[in-house]
Amino acid sequence: MVEKLETKTETVESLDLTQDKPQVSLEQVPERTGVYLFRDGKGKVLYVGKARDLKSRVRNYFTGEDSRPSVRYLTPKIRGVEWIVTANETEALILEDNLIKKFKPRYNIRLRDDKSFVSLVLTAGEKFPRLYVGRSRMTPEKDSLIFGPYPSADSAREALKLIRKIFPFRTCKTSQFKNRARPCLNYEIGLCLGPCGGKVGEAEYARIIREVKVILSGRGEELVGKLTREMRESSRELNYEKAAVLRDRVQALEKILIRQRLSSPRLSDRDVIGFHREGNLAAVVVFSVRGGKLNQSEPYSFQGVRIGDAELLGSFLSQYYHPPREIPPEIILMIEPEDRAMLEGYLSEKTGGRVRVGVVNRPPRKSLLHLARENARAFSLSILSQGSGKPLKTVQDALRLPRLPRRIEAFDLSHLSGSNAVGAMVTFRDGEPDKDNYRRFRIKEASGQDDLAMLYEVVTRRFRRLKEEGSDFPDLVLIDGGRGQLQAAEKALADLGVTPPPLAALAKGRTYNNKEEGIYLPGRKNPLRLKARHPALRFLDRIRDEVHRFAIAYQRKSRKLALETDLDRLPGIGPARRKALLQHFGSWEKIKEATVEELSEVSGLSPEQAERIYQKIRSK
Repeated sequence: MVEKLETKTETVESLDLTQDKPQVSLEQVPERTGVYLFRDGKGKVLYVGKARDLKSRVRNYFTGEDSRPSVRYLTPKIRGVEWIVTANETEALILEDNLIKKFKPRYNIRLRDDKSFVSLVLTAGEKFPRLYVGRSRMTPEKDSLIFGPYPSADSAREALKLIRKIFPFRTCKTSQFKNRARPCLNYEIGLCLGPCGGKVGEAEYARIIREVKVILSGRGEELVGKLTREMRESSRELNYEKAAVLRDRVQALEKILIRQRLSSPRLSDRDVIGFHREGNLAAVVVFSVRGGKLNQSEPYSFQGVRIGDAELLGSFLSQYYHPPREIPPEIILMIEPEDRAMLEGYLSEKTGGRVRVGVVNRPPRKSLLHLARENARAFSLSILSQGSGKPLKTVQDALRLPRLPRRIEAFDLSHLSGSNAVGAMVTFRDGEPDKDNYRRFRIKEASGQDDLAMLYEVVTRRFRRLKEEGSDFPDLVLIDGGRGQLQAAEKALADLGVTPPPLAALAKGRTYNNKEEGIYLPGRKNPLRLKARHPALRFLDRIRDEVHRFAIAYQRKSRKLALETDLDRLPGIGPARRKALLQHFGSWEKIKEATVEELSEVSGLSPEQAERIYQKIRSK
């Protein structure tokens, strides 16, 4: 079983790509199996992929042969390529998984939920084993058996509680067990057999542990049959006390089995993977079938997904099946994952047996797959309607939008009495800031303090770009301002000849009876009034505050750069004298208005230097 990649890879090669248009010298890329990494201009890893033929796969990104939606966004950002040649496809899959976890590339999906699984751990290597709730990040004792994982810690504790009622065993830590000479309270109340005080022999305790393993392995019905036969035999032998104990155990076991509602003798051990996608939100639900019973369901979600469904599922499976997770002999999906054969080989090598991965459309697997898909769909919708998507639904209802505003773009301006005017745009996706899609605009055409003209310019430039690229428009455009700003944005979109997305303008500081704030909407005479604590208004306020912060930060930065640039051009001015000038006058405008005598008053400036600075400023 291959647990980690051995040192079989060749030396990493790299290429530098031009800033304007990525060009890859395919002569340097080997026609070998391996892993490739795309980096941006700062050296950050954007994407990690595997390939049977590295040259062919890398070439497809730049020749238009790769039609995946993510490639359109990824390729323009690529400024460097690296690759690692591996001995076989299995090693490539392992290495890809390790590199994704190491670099966390933006354009790869990451299984965020795998950091800490809850399982039941049985210390099988001990003379008197114990069973306890553990997490995957914990290192279990040697020779331990791990059952699970469970959907939550509560469900694992509930399972442990039910099993202890049927088969008493110890749960105390090894250090406590070795230092105890007499049984604890658990023995007195029937939850432990008291091996610490010699109340039970090793053989009897081992028999109890074997039966616990049968339950945890999903074969509870076998144990029910075995205990029922023992109960009847004890009754025939007139050993009614033992028969009563066995009867109680059988009844308790049957209650546990009733909890496993889905049962089919035609279903052996397998995992069924349901999948649903809503735009850039993908949901995956894993049904674990053990011993013919559905005993677990695990949901996962991925935000901002830009890769195809087949690639997403392939990446999910390679990350999902890691110790202590059990790998079943069959994995059923509704969409065949990318590199299915390579994935089958990788999983088969890890488990030491044949693992089949693929789409199956025969009953009863088909009905179970349909159920998993419906669960994935319900899970994705619950994310959008609750959690981070809950405010989006309130905004949709309040503004009567045609669809959920999953992508919102907000605009604001900032300037200092008309100088150093800038515009800013922030993007919120699925209720959270998408800082990779923030944009800044230096005002080029509008002049003076004409905010409406500036906003017209910014909106025009943004949506002209989207129109030229053929990109989708946002679900909602939020303007920081009132009716005038809203009309300026409407005119910009009308002049571009595009179908405008929903628009709204939110004016800061405008309240109604100190309780309500107005939202200006197209075609509406009066602004929409919402209570100050209305969740939609609070969410829109959050977006407006963010774009306002972003605009002010950019304006300050541009003003500082402009000031430093003008001062740098003055003769004989270094960092110390530049700082002294700014501290003395406070701004570049006041420095420009100063006389020679006033400049001479600055600490460190001689009259001759003041005269040269004065003449240089006047010559501009």
